[in-house]
Amino acid sequence: MSIVRMLRYCEWSNAEERVVRDLLELPVGSDDLFMRKLVNATVLRNRLFEHSSHESEEGRLHTIYVKPFEGRELEKYGPQIEPPLSEHCDTAPAPEAEFLHWDGRRFRRGEPVAAPEDPLEIARLLLDHYVVANGRTHETIYSVFDADRNKVVFYMKEDIVR
Repeated sequence: MSIVRMLRYCEWSNAEERVVRDLLELPVGSDDLFMRKLVNATVLRNRLFEHSSHESEEGRLHTIYVKPFEGRELEKYGPQIEPPLSEHCDTAPAPEAEFLHWDGRRFRRGEPVAAPEDPLEIARLLLDHYVVANGRTHETIYSVFDADRNKVVFYMKEDIVR
């Protein structure tokens, strides 16, 4: 049985060095909390926010500080992170993994490189930078928890070994 914790998402302003608004507060299980803290960004109400940091107070209240997604540090991939998030509207009753693959120009929905069945297994997958599946090595470029769809989106690039 998973312990339930309170989680809140707060928008942080680097310029003002403070929280500018609370975005969401909800109870989550420990495994779900672990998964949500490991992704690079989160979609809340159709807006993509990148994680700045996270903290816990007395082990009970957990906060993820976010800012609107810019993707500047992602070189060529940054502008291609947000568009696929609005291409699908399917939802899941429990967190699921979804895999997008880099085709040289953009990320497209593709074959799963793993089949995690619960939030803890998704979290374990988030810990790996590389995943080998079917004899191919895939690098995780970025990860997003789409809270609107209940999906963890993995942005993958196949590593070509020569």
